[in-house]
Amino acid sequence: MSAGKVAQARRKNMKRPPSYYKKLRRELKTKGRTAPKQSDNTKKSTASLLKKWNRFCSEIDESPESFIKTANAEDFKTFLQWTLDRYQRIRASESLNNYWRVLNMHILDQSGRELDHSIRRDVTNYKKVLVDEYQLRRLPKKRGVSSVDDLYHILFYHWVYDTTVYRDEQQRSYVATGILMASYFGCRPVSMFDTRIKFEDDADARKPADHPTVAGHPEDHSEDLSDQDDMDWDDEQATLVKPDSDLDHDGDTSACSNDDSDGDTDSDSDSGTDDGVDAGLDDTGSLLWRHITFIIAPHCDPGEPNVLFAKVTITHTKGEDNCPREKIFIVEREDNPLLCLLDHLLSLALHDDVFAAKSLRTVSNIFRAEIPSGRKCLQLKIKRSALDIPVFREPGRAADGYRTSPTKPLRSKTWLRYLTQLGRHSGLENSFTQYCARRGLVNAINNKAPSSVRDQIFDYQLNIVR
Repeated sequence: MSAGKVAQARRKNMKRPPSYYKKLRRELKTKGRTAPKQSDNTKKSTASLLKKWNRFCSEIDESPESFIKTANAEDFKTFLQWTLDRYQRIRASESLNNYWRVLNMHILDQSGRELDHSIRRDVTNYKKVLVDEYQLRRLPKKRGVSSVDDLYHILFYHWVYDTTVYRDEQQRSYVATGILMASYFGCRPVSMFDTRIKFEDDADARKPADHPTVAGHPEDHSEDLSDQDDMDWDDEQATLVKPDSDLDHDGDTSACSNDDSDGDTDSDSDSGTDDGVDAGLDDTGSLLWRHITFIIAPHCDPGEPNVLFAKVTITHTKGEDNCPREKIFIVEREDNPLLCLLDHLLSLALHDDVFAAKSLRTVSNIFRAEIPSGRKCLQLKIKRSALDIPVFREPGRAADGYRTSPTKPLRSKTWLRYLTQLGRHSGLENSFTQYCARRGLVNAINNKAPSSVRDQIFDYQLNIVR
């Protein structure tokens, strides 16, 4: 039973007396305002601003906590100019706007004080004066956009000419797969990789147990210990998990499911178990194998190989804490193997040994799997132990050298380093990032698809390209 169903069952059986709500009302009144649920990125931005505010208050002999509740327009204007004087790396007007926005948000969240319109307008006008006085950059820096030719060029260079030595050659496959996925889906790094940041906050009960920026340590996988107990793993890098063999089944039909089946408790409607793409403890914040479903269908011509396609569900999007949404993409075969995302995903799945059936260990067995008559398609089951394994994983160091970690998701910083290095070596004019592929897809879709379709793909709102 999924976590959502358990919560619903507990709610139905829960009946509280009136005295409970009377007591709860008194307790909530005592606690006061409820703190907002903020992401770690927002917390880090707020903490950085408060350090500047505390230093500013110490220099003008004011208490930071009380002064922020009583400060007026002249105080905030002085603080912004003090920030520009103290931190000369601030060269863009957008940075100044962001400081003011975060300060407004913190004042409202912590003290419940909403600044008057006259104060906000006065400070906004003074910001324009500071922008002119300090010659801050008004326009954003030039952003790279990749076209179809750029995509082909960089992938061809990656596979043919690139001499970069990766810590583990599996990372080379990750780079090609990630570039294709970003180019076809137009997604941000948060949809595929671990973008969490390190934020030390003892009062934050929602802090992930394993921050990607924290120096790694041997994780406690008491149920996943490898048979290689004598291996000496490095503290900063890799962990081992036992290969799953419990759910291996003989026969092709047991490894598949179809949409017309009535209720096999060992099969998934979405990912090979009864959990679904949104079940499980997703502590990685990245793309997992439960988010990818492989399906085979019989070819229209008898004797021909099966038709394979994949369904990729994107569950992590920008602003998912406030507006969670889910996007589904269907991936089909492409004649050019260099541009075929389906082949790349299938190769990663076979390498990670994620399919439950022992018979599905080769490409030929998948394309020649027998589909029972009367079924339109079959879904390839994923091992239950593989559902929560990230598709892209971080390289780690073990006793016998570097290898890809079995559990640790690939960090967005590592991914950015791969792309910028590849773009530089391949001779691209501008720095190559995942957003270059995203902007290229935006240009390809503009004026060719309805604005509603474009906005849904790229997470735009109100038909405005931002």
